[in-house]
Amino acid sequence: MGAVGRDGDWLLEWLECLGVARDAIVHLSCASGHAITTVAADGDNAITLFFGANTAMSEAPLTQWLALISLGDWLVMQNETTHQVHAARLARS
Repeated sequence: MGAVGRDGDWLLEWLECLGVARDAIVHLSCASGHAITTVAADGDNAITLFFGANTAMSEAPLTQWLALISLGDWLVMQNETTHQVHAARLARS
């Protein structure tokens, strides 16, 4: 489950070449989200986020996708998205 922006065509094509189903990926008109991680010589790091499509996706497709899960399935989420609370509630129900 996820979203890509208008610049994500290459990613969708790559996933398809790898045999990954694209039916749970929303293609939005905004830019895709991304992160840039910098690491200093001493090991400290800083992560700069551009949320883009990761936070532009609505709850509706998430609700539709999570309706298909069942007891014993796992839900793994990342923080750079929205609707984590909604997803967790749906997964528990």
